[in-house]
Amino acid sequence: MVDNGNIDATSFAETVDREITLENMNKMRGRRKWKRYGADIIPFWYSSPDYPVPPEVKEAAARAIEDECFEYSWFPETLEAMAETTRSKYLIDSTVEDVKVIPGVEPSLYLSTMYACKPGDEVILPSTMFGPFIRAIDYVHAKPVYHEIRQEDDWRFDLEEMKSLVTDRTKLIFLCNPHNPTGRVMTEEELKGIADIAVDHDIIVATDDLHDNILFDGRKHVSIASLGPEIAERTISMFGLSKTFGLAGIQIGWLVATNKEILAGINKIAEGLIQGTSSIALAVAHAVLTKCDPYIPPLVDYLQGLRDYGVKRLKAIDKVNVVPPEGTYILWPNISDYGLTSAEMQEYLLEKGKVAVSDGSSHGPGGEGYIRIVFPTSKAIFSEGLDRIEEALSRL
Repeated sequence: MVDNGNIDATSFAETVDREITLENMNKMRGRRKWKRYGADIIPFWYSSPDYPVPPEVKEAAARAIEDECFEYSWFPETLEAMAETTRSKYLIDSTVEDVKVIPGVEPSLYLSTMYACKPGDEVILPSTMFGPFIRAIDYVHAKPVYHEIRQEDDWRFDLEEMKSLVTDRTKLIFLCNPHNPTGRVMTEEELKGIADIAVDHDIIVATDDLHDNILFDGRKHVSIASLGPEIAERTISMFGLSKTFGLAGIQIGWLVATNKEILAGINKIAEGLIQGTSSIALAVAHAVLTKCDPYIPPLVDYLQGLRDYGVKRLKAIDKVNVVPPEGTYILWPNISDYGLTSAEMQEYLLEKGKVAVSDGSSHGPGGEGYIRIVFPTSKAIFSEGLDRIEEALSRL
């Protein structure tokens, strides 16, 4: 990664183009993304960037190890940095008492559902959604109630439809903003409409805002809990570092609930099961939150270029239809005109194209007919993968 004092879009791009090659990636040890399918497969299946982490991250980890930070986690400055980020960046009026450190966002989905729901209760969520949301609902034997989001509407939320789904058993609304896998960035107007539904019917909202830094075309991220005290009192907000900085392996994120009763309930469920994360991860998180924001603009600039390139390439392929994502580094092309299910297309591209993508049907009932392509890599690798997809599809 380039020096923090001399970072710009050009130097970031030059570093990525030089370092992120097929040969180098296949030499990397411990990268599940590259090892799962073998050296001849390009991995577009896994939501983890290939980019080098900022040097501040490595320095913080090395310093924590040198200082023998191997005892039970105790980094109050990291909690304060999380609370400060929540206040200044996400505009949620929070203190350290409102923050819970979590080993990634996914456990928070389970904690939120376990707190809000009993068996038979209902959870409203989009018809296309990141798979762990659905699994968390199943885990507590609650019922997923899907409101349909449609490609022809650019994946916008239909608030009237959502309102019509509310019953006396509705206890939770799940959000993901920016949305995984469609890349939709929710507008403040949409979020206000959802907030009104939640307040009017006393429903808890749990929102995964993990991709909040990856926004294209000048869009702004809005946290639903920032829209007023009434919705803040009903919101569980989840944030993390893994999508922006490629730090999924250190297992850290944070959950914010300004409602003391909600956070106490979540802590009671988590007691003895989820006690936070490692001291090394806390040290790294502090460095990211206090030193690494300058890396975000050139990263987003590079990713926006990849998005534009990928959308252009996919739209040029017969029978493929794709809506440009407004955020995230995910493409969600419709491949239903080929006559294969999403699972069949995944297997076909793996076998014939030597490219690993995700099966859209694992992302809810609205995901059938789609595949998920995750693209935070170099343009050379992305281009090679798209070449393989195009060639394989040409044989169908």
